[in-house]
Amino acid sequence: MKSLERQPKVKKALKDIISHLREVKGRQTAMLPMQDAPFQKKFQKTILGGFEDGVFARLIVPQTDWAQRLYAVCFYGYASHHVAAQMSYMATMEARVLFEGTELVFGLPIGIIEGHSLKEKEDTILRSSEEQLRRMIKDTGGFAVTHDSSRLLIVPTGFLLITASNGCVGARWSVSGGDSDTLRVKQGLQSVL
Repeated sequence: MKSLERQPKVKKALKDIISHLREVKGRQTAMLPMQDAPFQKKFQKTILGGFEDGVFARLIVPQTDWAQRLYAVCFYGYASHHVAAQMSYMATMEARVLFEGTELVFGLPIGIIEGHSLKEKEDTILRSSEEQLRRMIKDTGGFAVTHDSSRLLIVPTGFLLITASNGCVGARWSVSGGDSDTLRVKQGLQSVL
């Protein structure tokens, strides 16, 4: 990942993300789409040098604006002490690489969380105690991982994510795991509508 950090476009994006987080007091998150197509290819090639080519697996989708955004790489940043409960973008499997900082990522199967809407499920999680979260993770097949710049994180479909950051900046993109994964994405989206 060190070779990516030295790329001028990555340096600028990281600087912009950090600046955006500091711009407004209390701002906790920042997103910056990677819009330069040639650079996206270079980024993907660098990532593929260290990992299997499945980290960029995609389904064939229409050539529409929403479909192109589905698999686009996006830089992101979380402020120090940021905590959020959310689904991955469009409930898809997601790959994440960090350039700075760490994030704790917990995943709980969406269907087991109390609440009818996504907002209600997020509220349930954010009101849960540490002990309740530990029990839910253990009892439901959830997961917990500390993510840092030494590894690529693949977040599976079908989970509501709880992310806690000490201040991190990275890149993320959607990944397709095939037909069964597509079914889990559909079920995940339906469970929060």
